[in-house]
Amino acid sequence: MTIDTTYFRDRLDALEESGDQLRRFPPGDSVSEVIRPVFVEAFGHALEQSRKLLKKRLAPRFAANRELDRLDDAALFRRAEEHGLIDAPARERWLRYRGERRSPALELLPDFLADARALAEIVETGEIAGRETSAPLRLRLSARHRATLEALLRAHLPDVEVWAYGSRVNGRAHDGSDLDLALRAPGLRRIPLGRLADFSDALRESGIPFPVEARDWARLPE
Repeated sequence: MTIDTTYFRDRLDALEESGDQLRRFPPGDSVSEVIRPVFVEAFGHALEQSRKLLKKRLAPRFAANRELDRLDDAALFRRAEEHGLIDAPARERWLRYRGERRSPALELLPDFLADARALAEIVETGEIAGRETSAPLRLRLSARHRATLEALLRAHLPDVEVWAYGSRVNGRAHDGSDLDLALRAPGLRRIPLGRLADFSDALRESGIPFPVEARDWARLPE
């Protein structure tokens, strides 16, 4: 059964945009005070949508909808783990997100977006978390790690074309192999070193458990 997550993904994009806007202003700033409620509302709405989608994916595994509707958050995410839709660390993160929904910290947003986009893919396809994905390039990335990487690319290098090469493309990779990326800016211009450094720093802090080597195509030796 395929489940449409288009609306959920749109809500995540709106949440990401409100978070980006909130970062531009210091806490207590008059503009920040206007944006903050929008961010909190978008975060809460995304959480509720994630819960509804997870229930849809779990519904065929319950004899009656009433049984599913009675589950609280802890039980719902425990059942999702039992059925292989998320792993134990993801379950703990989701419960943390639920616990902070009334006043979410902006620092939670990157992890939440990565988890939510990974959940969207899992809900759509029913794939078990952590298995090799059905992306056109089978890079041996879990849905969560791919979603994290895509979120970082959108945040730091939104106009850059990305090509993967090396062992993760030629089928010789294992789970801990490096992921090699070539970055091509429009017009094959050189990507500013500051943007590359910010992207590299974000990768190191992302929790992706294997090295990601990103190289600017325009700076590669001929």
